[in-house]
Order: sequence, then C-alpha cells, then structure tokens
Amino acid sequence: CYFSGEPVSVADLNAETDRWPRFVPAALDAGFTSVHAVPMRAAGIVLGALGLFGTRPGALNDADRLVGQTLAHIASVAILQECPPTPSTVMQQLRKALTSRVHVEQAKGFLRESLDVS
Repeated sequence: CYFSGEPVSVADLNAETDRWPRFVPAALDAGFTSVHAVPMRAAGIVLGALGLFGTRPGALNDADRLVGQTLAHIASVAILQECPPTPSTVMQQLRKALTSRVHVEQAKGFLRESLDVS
C-alpha cells in the first residue's frame, strides 16, 4: 500500500500464512482475521498507510472503504499540521522517489531481458 499507493485488502488472513509468516500468527492470536490498508496521501504523495483490522473474515464493503479513506485523509491532514513539509524535505523526498523509481525500472528491464518477455 505504501509503495504502490493503492489500497490492499486481505479478506482472510488464514490464507496468507506463507506471505506473512510472522505477522499472520500474531494477528490471529490478537483476534484479527482480516486486514486492510488504505494509503495516506497529501498532494499526491503517499505519507503512509492506515491499517484497518477486522475480527471477521471478509472484504470491506463500499461504506467501510469510504470510511477508511476518509480516516486516512484526516490522519494525513493531522500529520501535516503537526509536521508541515519544508522545501528541503520535499526536495529530499522527491529525489528519493525518483531514485527508487529508477531502480524499479532497471529491475523491470532486467527481468524482461532475462525472461524474454515484454
């Protein structure tokens, strides 16, 4: 969610033990069976992710998804009120984002060449 900027939803954690071998048992022990993450954005930049944990398996319905997105937006505004960005921090973040994007594109090119796919 944080890297893609897209919401992530896991309707049943029991099906994800291979994906998250340490997280899933801890979440299940705490009584959670589903988990959802909503990106926290400001000006198109992902600041973080808001985690929503469910005690019943299942996907978020439209109303719950809207509430999650609204809460993520409110949290983003609160964070920016407490720690407003400065020109130097914004430039630093943009450089980091561009650098990481270059690495992703290089890796994609390597995989395309290695696997002979387009």
